[in-house]
Amino acid sequence: EFRLQPKLKECVPASVFGAVVQASALALDFSLRHCFLVPYKRSRKGRNGWESWHECQLIISFQGYIELARRSGEINDIDAHVVYEGDEFDYQYGTTKFLKHRPTLGTRGKRLAAYAVANFKNGSSMFDVMPWLEVDKIKQRSKSRDKDSGEITGPWATDEDEMARKTAVRRLAKYLPLSVELRRAL
Repeated sequence: EFRLQPKLKECVPASVFGAVVQASALALDFSLRHCFLVPYKRSRKGRNGWESWHECQLIISFQGYIELARRSGEINDIDAHVVYEGDEFDYQYGTTKFLKHRPTLGTRGKRLAAYAVANFKNGSSMFDVMPWLEVDKIKQRSKSRDKDSGEITGPWATDEDEMARKTAVRRLAKYLPLSVELRRAL
């Protein structure tokens, strides 16, 4: 992790240790990309002006949330995707619920939604669709911003689809049978 994220060396050591302990307690694997150590710059006004430091936080990936959900023993698989304008997509909630998504191989257009689907061992499934406006509201709450311009940085800027998938999985996870680890992570 330190090779991939040199700023971790600047973090308060106790915060790095705490994040690693948290990953260990959840039995999440860094090499499988279940989670990441991410440095955040913190600052506050002190007696002698502004003080700043770096603090390490454990960030669980959507693959990590899927791994934690599987541990309940009731879930076969969880999948998450982003829907684009060019895709064939339809869904319905209610007593006759369904979800159909066929991504196009051509030009996909702009993003319309993100969704997550859980398939249970008993053959049933559950899904949640988030219109892109809802995904974008969560993106706008991101703490990763450029200090001067205020623009979003970090994974929401570089890996927006992956973050949207993670957002959909996290929202669906609230309705799933929870393992102890998933409950802690949420």
